[in-house]
Amino acid sequence: MDTRHIETDSLIHQLAGEAGQGTRALPLAAALPLAGGLALALALLVVILWIGARADLSAHLGATAFKAAGMLLLAAGGLWLAAGAAEPGRTMPTPLVLLPAVLLLLVRALTDTSGLSVFGNSGVSVTDCVTAVLVAASPGLVLLLVVLRGGAPEHPARTGALAGLVAGALGAAAYAIACRNDAGSFLIVWYPLAVALMTAAGALIGRWALRW
Repeated sequence: MDTRHIETDSLIHQLAGEAGQGTRALPLAAALPLAGGLALALALLVVILWIGARADLSAHLGATAFKAAGMLLLAAGGLWLAAGAAEPGRTMPTPLVLLPAVLLLLVRALTDTSGLSVFGNSGVSVTDCVTAVLVAASPGLVLLLVVLRGGAPEHPARTGALAGLVAGALGAAAYAIACRNDAGSFLIVWYPLAVALMTAAGALIGRWALRW
């Protein structure tokens, strides 16, 4: 094996281990979950102040719980992946950590007997819902990128994409308390679309914001 290659890898790992030590009070493994919790709180604050919880929330707790739980599972898997991507030398978890969220969304879609349209049935358009998720997720994306920057990621775009995935999922989970579209087909199509848009935004921003 090329000695220069070994020396380069060693230097990268040494620099990564030193990166952010002077500015980050908590190790990334602790800071990232805290950032995720704060991102969720910020998303809930945006939703409550901007839209408010649906008036009939108590009558639709089951549907709301499915929406929120699916997105929270997705965010948890994304946080795990982001932690692995943010620090060189760490073993990346398998993307299968996202599978529980996918399965829960599928269960909701396959067991929904409401007959409600994939385009919603509440007078609130798909565009309104997707926009609300994106707005609610935006503060969390900024926060997560700031925290991940302390980890010196080797692949900034990929790490930024994972930050976007987490922020988008948390924004969608928060929006669930306001969303009046309860169809399983709506959940499995439009919520992931909003998360995908945030993932793309995270990749674009992370490409330069996470460079070191």
